[in-house]
Amino acid sequence: MSNMWDIRWKDYYQILQVHPTARQEVIKAAYERLARTHHPDVNQEPSAAKRMVDINEAFEVLGNLNNRRLYHPEWLRKRRESNNRQAPPRTSIHHETYEHPETPVRPTDSKSRIPAWGKWVIGLTIIFFGVLLIIIFNSVLSSTPDIPTTTPSPAPVRLPTGTYLVKNLTGGWGELEIDNGLDLDAVAVLSRPEEPKVSLTAVYIRATDSHTIRGIIDGVYILYFKIGEDWDDGSKKFMGKEVYQRFEEEFDFETLPDQYTIWEITLNPVVGGTADTESLSEDEFPVID
Repeated sequence: MSNMWDIRWKDYYQILQVHPTARQEVIKAAYERLARTHHPDVNQEPSAAKRMVDINEAFEVLGNLNNRRLYHPEWLRKRRESNNRQAPPRTSIHHETYEHPETPVRPTDSKSRIPAWGKWVIGLTIIFFGVLLIIIFNSVLSSTPDIPTTTPSPAPVRLPTGTYLVKNLTGGWGELEIDNGLDLDAVAVLSRPEEPKVSLTAVYIRATDSHTIRGIIDGVYILYFKIGEDWDDGSKKFMGKEVYQRFEEEFDFETLPDQYTIWEITLNPVVGGTADTESLSEDEFPVID
């Protein structure tokens, strides 16, 4: 990639306040809106000129489709590096053992003796209380109601991340990286705008996991996803907490002799994100078969 852009320090998508999946007309509209606000002719603040330089530089890259194709893979690499999280420190446990002080042994009196009649009294007392305890115990058992045994509920069914329910998009070069930061499992579905009910690709992604769909052929697609728990493979539905959604923007994949398209999206809302989704009914969701 050319050295004319310092992508190590500048996020052009953030500067223009657009999502990385934004179409070219959206980027142009964002540039014109920011230029009307920060151009030195209308904004006399000292920082406006510097801000306008960054805006022009960002639009020079993102406003030109060829420049954007060169910039976007480097932006993805930088994004992945910044998202690496350090493992939390392990919890330490401190344990010490203390010895009890020795208990002094009381000396025995070899001269003390129990008379014979005393032994008979002690024996009869022990037998009496033993019989009494047995009677009480049996009475308690006979009066205790039977407690019904409960069968534990089976664990919710979950497929492994990357399990394809439909896979009809192969042979291309396009890639779509999907990050499911939600606390529910998801099924992501790609379809074409002209046939939105036909699933071309459907893949299972567990909660807090990610997956990359590869081999996408050139074209424009709509991305649907549904989330929930306890997957039923017969009906291809989640049996609990199922919600249906769709991204409002379309995803355009184009392959050139030395370039191909990579999209990266998150199913969960993130700070600074600009992609919008809309809720759907089950009837509006593509058929998975």
